[in-house]
Amino acid sequence: MTHLKRLAAALCMAVVPMFGFSAAHAADKAADKAAPAATVGLRGDIVYGKKDAPLVLIEYGSLTCPHCGHFANDVFPTIKKDYIDTGKVKYIFRNFILDRFDLAAAEASRCTSDPEKTKTMIATFYKTQKDWIMAENQYEAIAAIAAKSGVSKQDFAKCLTSDDLGKYLLDMRTEGAKKYKIRGVPMLILNGKEIKEHDLAGVKKHLDSGQ
Repeated sequence: MTHLKRLAAALCMAVVPMFGFSAAHAADKAADKAAPAATVGLRGDIVYGKKDAPLVLIEYGSLTCPHCGHFANDVFPTIKKDYIDTGKVKYIFRNFILDRFDLAAAEASRCTSDPEKTKTMIATFYKTQKDWIMAENQYEAIAAIAAKSGVSKQDFAKCLTSDDLGKYLLDMRTEGAKKYKIRGVPMLILNGKEIKEHDLAGVKKHLDSGQ
């Protein structure tokens, strides 16, 4: 396992302090400071399935986390087909930012007013996670993925330099960590209670029992 992979895995399994990242992110944006702009980016939960489904499954995930990528690519498709699309489960995705590239990808995925485009971008970021994380220029790789969903370079730049959108996503992390005592991601919460198993069999067991 490469050093980068070990670092990414460690970030997923143990939530680390964000002070260094926040300072670096603020420094990155300082040069682009301008007059306050209108609110940009999609806000709120990313919701899949029926709003009145009897079970509510929440995931806090990071787009740079390999464990989250495994869940998104190998577990979620079956959960969606068997439980979400059949009206049994309402699934909610919430960002849990771990690093600056995660923040940039999250901002890109929300750089639209169409939740379906956001879902498409999230899926693509997970499917191609290794490629864009290992790219020579991660920001260009992220912009290229966003462009496939109709996000122009200009719009992506606006979202990337939006202190308001960045703060919203970091606040989502802070609130989630406080409310659910998140120690690592992915974090799954079924009807208010944590699911510690992230494999398909374990998640299905909880969904079938309703707890």
